[in-house]
Amino acid sequence: MLNSGAANRGKMLIPLLLGVVVIAAVVGVLVFGKLSSARKPPNPAPESATEALISMEEIVVNLADSKQPHYLKATIVLEVRGAQAQAETEKLMPKIRDAAICVLSTQFYHDLLVPKHRDRLKELIKKRVNTVLSKSKVVSVYFTDFAMQ
Repeated sequence: MLNSGAANRGKMLIPLLLGVVVIAAVVGVLVFGKLSSARKPPNPAPESATEALISMEEIVVNLADSKQPHYLKATIVLEVRGAQAQAETEKLMPKIRDAAICVLSTQFYHDLLVPKHRDRLKELIKKRVNTVLSKSKVVSVYFTDFAMQ
């Protein structure tokens, strides 16, 4: 009788051990999968998403002030993203310059004294130039020279 109790415990112990082994295997696969995916480098950017910094020639405009004439002299650099960013912007540079001049000449001297208004001006230029471009996109606008009188 003692032997039959030990045999029953042994029979019950086998399914229990199998269950523990299966659970351990599942946990191991999940942990290993997360660790190996964390070690993978991020996907490189596709080659079609190349960026280029495009310098524009100096622009001088009359500001929109009517009481007293004010002038703005600015040099702009565009950060452009696209497969053919360099080629497209060089081809369309007269239109890009015209778009920038149109935006700059609508500004007022007293507004441009405030840094946040110059940041807003960058956004306006970016939006306007993006209407000219078809294959690329301006992602940032930088002033490398900005003087008012």
